[in-house]
Amino acid sequence: MKIQLKLPAIFLLLALMVSILPPGVTVGYAADGVCDQAELIAHVSVPDGTNFAPGTVFKKTWSLKNIGTCTWAATYLAVFDTGEKMNAPASVSLPAAVAPGQTVDIGVDLTAPGTAGTHIGNWKLKNVSGTLFGTGTAADKPFSVNIVVTSAPVVTGDYDFTAHAADADVKWSSGAGPLTFGTDATVGPVALKLDKPKFEDGKDTYGSGLLFVPNNAAKGFVQAIYPAFVVQSGDRFQSQIGCQDGATTCYVAFRLQYQIVDPNGVASEVKTFWKEPPFRERYEGRTYLVNLNLSSLAGKNIKFILSVSDYDGAAAGDRALWGGPRITRSGGGVPPCTDIAKFKSDLEVTDGKTFAPGQTFTKKWQLQNIGTCTWTTAYQLVFDSAATGSNRMGGPETALMPISVSPGQTVEISVNLTAPTTGGTYIGYWKFKNDKGVSFALAPFGNKLLGNQKSFWVRINVAGTGTVP
Repeated sequence: MKIQLKLPAIFLLLALMVSILPPGVTVGYAADGVCDQAELIAHVSVPDGTNFAPGTVFKKTWSLKNIGTCTWAATYLAVFDTGEKMNAPASVSLPAAVAPGQTVDIGVDLTAPGTAGTHIGNWKLKNVSGTLFGTGTAADKPFSVNIVVTSAPVVTGDYDFTAHAADADVKWSSGAGPLTFGTDATVGPVALKLDKPKFEDGKDTYGSGLLFVPNNAAKGFVQAIYPAFVVQSGDRFQSQIGCQDGATTCYVAFRLQYQIVDPNGVASEVKTFWKEPPFRERYEGRTYLVNLNLSSLAGKNIKFILSVSDYDGAAAGDRALWGGPRITRSGGGVPPCTDIAKFKSDLEVTDGKTFAPGQTFTKKWQLQNIGTCTWTTAYQLVFDSAATGSNRMGGPETALMPISVSPGQTVEISVNLTAPTTGGTYIGYWKFKNDKGVSFALAPFGNKLLGNQKSFWVRINVAGTGTVP
């Protein structure tokens, strides 16, 4: 009898507790037993706040998890709900059925609006009965795309830094203060366009370029800040850099820097993109091919900064070149290739081999193409008569490349020679000449793409007595 009396009391107590709960408050979870309900797992592409230029086409993708009790059939749809539609289709079908507990990626092709500012588009799912549902405890919250449209210009092709160098919105400066572009002088600061800049390696095949001459002081520099534009995935910065022909005391640091500009036009602090520490270049007959992937800056509004600064504390004679600096887009703009060789081995006639006076022999080297140009059969092996003590040993002035040699491949090069008639030690220096008539030879620092004038050689002993050259 006591048990029967307690049960009604318990039910009465529970009813009283529920009756005094505030309006809108329920016991348990509203989502319990909900047929259709989603959970946003991740923004697979286009994170919130991504910058786009007006009219940019992009794809937004969400990762959604089915946390309801019903399977989402492939006939379920993702539909635009509220906010900015961004030229989206009315609906997008699910790629496949999604069972409870499974996750699906849903992508929508969109276009950034033409007005600068923040734009948000809200989306939901629709079941086969036409009922909308989304995320949250009540399955009524949308999942969104949130972008920022900048007022930056839309760049549809390559961006040529040389062609835009004299534009009014390019800000030139130096260690001595603001700088006027376009006037040459013996002593810096100077910023000047050259139609065919001649580099320290004797080449002038890179089209137009920019001459930077830092002010003649310790820590002197010249830099140019270019107007902002939105970088796209796959964009590359390309240039050939080096000292100007004849600037024998040149010793500088090159930098590619940048600032990120927010929708209000405020620029961030200056950051160095390439490279840390900055690339150092001195007059030594070599140039460097810069080819940088800018995809890490994709979607951002970027001001690029070209900079050259004194490196050795004495800027006198620092005359440095950016050859053909440009942003290439969608595979456009093929950078100038570089010719450079790497010595692999002496295949015949190792250094110091002894020959009788007047004896004929064949010298053979194995060399590797570590540049970016293909060595065609129009390339030549040439005797380096300018090298101190170089002896041709009866060989030809030039000989054609026997086969085409692609970058990364090796080739065996041989030349027929005759030992001198006087006893002693002899050395002969050789290098290559490309199809444009420009000489090149070995890389002294491993596999870096550095054009240079370091020759390869043959060194023999001739039997008998005589003067050693």
